[in-house]
Amino acid sequence: MKKTIEIDGKEVLFEATAITPIIYHNVSGGDLVKDMEEMDEGTGDAFMTVSMLAGVMALQPGKTLTELMNISRTEVYEWLMTIESPLALVEQAKDIMDVWARSSKTSVQSKKKEK
Repeated sequence: MKKTIEIDGKEVLFEATAITPIIYHNVSGGDLVKDMEEMDEGTGDAFMTVSMLAGVMALQPGKTLTELMNISRTEVYEWLMTIESPLALVEQAKDIMDVWARSSKTSVQSKKKEK
């Protein structure tokens, strides 16, 4: 799933794929699904989860598998430093999370065997 979202007056292309949670884990040490559940329950660090996920998804477009697996925490922090206002991510959190949510939904219809 790809989506362009305006962040701090700049158009940013975000991409979420099956590898996104792996990159998120490599970069943050966290479990994306668990962090999202905790955020929904109000027990997690929403700002950190959204920030790290935004950085990971903003760095994904156009990368090869090797480049994706080498995305570092430093690269995510460098991308985050390009955002002048921390509130810019908060303001777009719903759209950022939606990119991940839409990518994690199945698009395959289950096939039931007829008897």
